[in-house]
Amino acid sequence: MNEMTALKDVLIEGLDDWVPIDQLLFAAGEYLAGRTRQERLVELLRYALSSGLIEVGELMETGFVAWTGDADEQVRRVTADLDRLDWAPQLGSSVWLSNTAKGDELARRQSG
Repeated sequence: MNEMTALKDVLIEGLDDWVPIDQLLFAAGEYLAGRTRQERLVELLRYALSSGLIEVGELMETGFVAWTGDADEQVRRVTADLDRLDWAPQLGSSVWLSNTAKGDELARRQSG
């Protein structure tokens, strides 16, 4: 399974709303057998960020607020948050994903 196949459902879900990090973690679990879930998530997240398909951030009173920094810095922040939660993000992760315009365009093509 390639990165785009793994990201398809996450991007399609992102057409309607922001996506919690657990969805990407689930997608990574289906991707690249033979690696740890953590390694798969890091690879998939780095690919999505570097390809300009998603932004990573938090939900605030004003809505989604994207993090600044390059892909490596954002991946480090995500993994630090997941480490804090023993990689069980449903326990209170503050990390959310938002499709970019490019991610939305790709999701529309994939869902059609």
